[in-house]
Amino acid sequence: THMEAQIQILQTNRTSMEAQIQTLQTEKSQMTSQIHSLQDENAVLKSNLSQTNQRFNTICRDNKICLVGGGNNREGRVEVFYGNDWGTICDDGWASHPGNAKVICRMMGYSTSNARWWSSAPFGQGTGTIALDGVHCTGSESDIWSCTHNAFGDNDCGHNEDVGVSCA
Repeated sequence: THMEAQIQILQTNRTSMEAQIQTLQTEKSQMTSQIHSLQDENAVLKSNLSQTNQRFNTICRDNKICLVGGGNNREGRVEVFYGNDWGTICDDGWASHPGNAKVICRMMGYSTSNARWWSSAPFGQGTGTIALDGVHCTGSESDIWSCTHNAFGDNDCGHNEDVGVSCA
């Protein structure tokens, strides 16, 4: 009988331990799910932070034009405001129209003497509308809208062609 009592105690302990193991396995599964959820949330936050940091490194003029993502306030991806939308400018044709960069620098209030343009989104790719394509400036225009260009939004570009400008 003493032996039977010991066996009964051991069986009760075993049942209790099995229940505890099951509880721990359930908690582990829930924690793993929470970890995956936090990792997903962390990825979203990192993406948002990257976009925010890029926006903080933005200089705008007269709420019409911005240089975004440059290493200083005199360079960046060119974004223009037209109607109710911000958009980038495609780099198509800029090689044959060095006056384009001068007009951007003039709009930003900077000297045009060392205006330089950059192709292929060197300051990061924009999102949304590609506002202008086929921009042809002589360099004497007061703003980009006075230059010859395709209609707003009419382009054959991807954001990998967003133009950048530096106004040293």
